[in-house]
Amino acid sequence: MTKRVTILPRLALEDDAEAIVDIAREAVEQTLPHHVFDPDKVRASFQRYIDTANPTFFVAEHVVTRRIVGFLKATMSEYDFTDGFYTTCEVISVRPAMRGSRAAALLLREFLAWSDMLGAKESTGGVDNGFRNDATTRFFCRFGFEVVGSFVRRRGSGSQHVEEGRR
Repeated sequence: MTKRVTILPRLALEDDAEAIVDIAREAVEQTLPHHVFDPDKVRASFQRYIDTANPTFFVAEHVVTRRIVGFLKATMSEYDFTDGFYTTCEVISVRPAMRGSRAAALLLREFLAWSDMLGAKESTGGVDNGFRNDATTRFFCRFGFEVVGSFVRRRGSGSQHVEEGRR
């Protein structure tokens, strides 16, 4: 019989910053190999959360070990041409060893509850890095999201494929 892992989704606390940096590093190495990871950018984004709540970070905490096993970064944005605002799940990442633990599902549920509590007209999310496109789309659709378009990317002149020196 498989032992069930208990995960608690919650708003991030200041003490969670370095765990988020570590998980972000793992995610960038796996999903954005053409980028150089910058831990100070993650810390700056997290500090904006502490200072302004936009972005907002949620974490998934293993209740026995108290270890942070995943995080979700969300933003709130006003529409440019209509009334109201929307929320976006910009990043959702779970440590590879904890995938399948329902941590991502719990984080997304927490994000949606937060979005509804704030009165967002809609919530957006998806894949913009090409990693597990179909699986991630199906995951979001299980929570009531619908596919409404596509996202495209063109690498600019400032982009280099990084093989060595990546952190």
